[in-house]
Amino acid sequence: MRMRVALLGLGVALACQGPEGVFNKPMMEESYNRFYFESYVKMAARLSRHTDDEGIMLSGTAPDGTPGLDLNGVLWALSGVETSFGRNAQQTRYESAYGRNGRYSSEDLIASYGDHAAMSYGPWQIMFVNAYDALNGFVRPAELTGITYPAMGATVMFLDNRVIDRGADTLEKIADAWNTGSHRDSIRPSARYLRDVETYYNEWCAANPRKQKQTFRA
Repeated sequence: MRMRVALLGLGVALACQGPEGVFNKPMMEESYNRFYFESYVKMAARLSRHTDDEGIMLSGTAPDGTPGLDLNGVLWALSGVETSFGRNAQQTRYESAYGRNGRYSSEDLIASYGDHAAMSYGPWQIMFVNAYDALNGFVRPAELTGITYPAMGATVMFLDNRVIDRGADTLEKIADAWNTGSHRDSIRPSARYLRDVETYYNEWCAANPRKQKQTFRA
């Protein structure tokens, strides 16, 4: 199933190429479409190597204590706090810590892309340096702007490799790591950020109940 989803995503992305063969053509150019964005979120959840064919994590715990965290809901909730569920995905945010001489700056990327290397992009506002690492350097800032497939791929790869693989197995831990860089330090997101993430997650789960009983790893 996951291979079919991956091939479907690639096929749609290739079909979206313009006359110049640009891979980063946004999924939605004219106006925001909530149903379309929900489908985009579901595709992203199924691309994770930590989920089953419904986008449910094979480990971890949901806020209500049940086994398995719904990654669809996680991605939906994070997009809610970051870009109002993708409505503001075209916007970018400059983070001085990633800029010239900043604590997390990459001088090589700044030399190539200037201030664009210190910005966050897409529905989940992933930092360019993180997206660049996640996609092994095969991405440019413009390809992450908006609701695009590179933004999806970079976000899922980063979540898998730099968040979930490092022990973030609850909604709060994932939200903490996404917002502050790590769930294992003393730096915490605001109470409002965490509250909104949980609210949006619960709203997603209420509207999208699991279709079947899941089997989880211990």
